[in-house]
Amino acid sequence: MTGIGPGDGEDPSSKADQAEAVAAADPSLALDVRVYDDPGALAARLARSAVTTVLRPEFSRDMGSAVFHRPGTGLDPAVTGELWAAGRVVAHPFRPGVPHFANGVVRQGRFVLTDCWRCFTLPERDHWALTSVVNPAPESATVRLLVRRLRDLPGALGLADGPLHLEVVVDADELAVVKFLPRVAAYPLPRLCELLGVEGQLSDRPYDSYRDIGFAGDYSFRVPHPGRLVEVEDLPGLRDRPSYEADELIPQPGEWLEPGANESAQLTFLLRHFDEFTIHADVGHYQHRHRQGVFRLTAA
Repeated sequence: MTGIGPGDGEDPSSKADQAEAVAAADPSLALDVRVYDDPGALAARLARSAVTTVLRPEFSRDMGSAVFHRPGTGLDPAVTGELWAAGRVVAHPFRPGVPHFANGVVRQGRFVLTDCWRCFTLPERDHWALTSVVNPAPESATVRLLVRRLRDLPGALGLADGPLHLEVVVDADELAVVKFLPRVAAYPLPRLCELLGVEGQLSDRPYDSYRDIGFAGDYSFRVPHPGRLVEVEDLPGLRDRPSYEADELIPQPGEWLEPGANESAQLTFLLRHFDEFTIHADVGHYQHRHRQGVFRLTAA
């Protein structure tokens, strides 16, 4: 199941403090963040806004806490309650680009990128649900950008030697830091490193030193609503893809399934292939099947 939260699912860091720290360390890597402690003030801003705004609670228990507010629309009251449960809300204009996870270690104030992962998402109500991650090639332009732009950030942030995990948005040759945590990335990313054959954060070997490692990832399906599972439709066909490696999580008929948190899933495959086009094509196929629905559920 794809996710980047700590082992117990809790993220104790303040997104407001992180945004302020990144802006002070390197404004070119920062999002245009504003912090609100008054629901009325935030509602007034959203009513005036002509652009999509990303909203996050200052503290959250999972990575998928971002809410996307589009101009001229309202937020579901339940979503609004979740946003304000932590006390303050962090808001910034939507930043175009592709989300990535960048993992590494800090050595004498410099960041050594040890593994990284492109994220794939699907819209789900007011959120974008994370469905898959796949590593970019070590020699790719994306990796070169991450290495160059993140190298000096830990020193500017005053971070000590040790592991560092970041969520970033990549858009051509531009990069923005969404969040960072001084810790080892959580499951399944270390497992995917094993599958890929790289050391990841177990050492300080740079990711761009690897060659011809191919590609690894996962894909997670989520149920659209609660229900008791009758069957996963065409499960053999889902497995019969070139990059399918293994089952990671398979529900059994009769199980009661619920959507759960934004990064939870009910069915997950591990993926592995040496051709980038092939694994990306398989992710695209799974995205299509996900939109169609793969779970046959009953209410009883």
